[in-house]
Amino acid sequence: MDCGVFSFYSSSKSRGCYCINDKEIKAKAFLIEMLKDGEMLSSDCEEKLEAAGFKKSTIKKAKKNAGVISRKKGFLWYWSLPMGDIPRE
Repeated sequence: MDCGVFSFYSSSKSRGCYCINDKEIKAKAFLIEMLKDGEMLSSDCEEKLEAAGFKKSTIKKAKKNAGVISRKKGFLWYWSLPMGDIPRE
């Protein structure tokens, strides 16, 4: 199965390839831009992504594709990018 340029292969749950669609690419870019300056409350991130028109399923996939890390501090969850993936200017 040919998925084109934007694809990756999963070794565990699915067979073949999963095609990353345009909305997931845009959501991932939005998420990376939002988190480039440091961690944010997960609820704020989700709210901003939904306000930008992204569905929960797209947000979940974009979060995974961007390598976003979820951490709980007290009773709140925060999202951040892995240290090596933070864009530098």
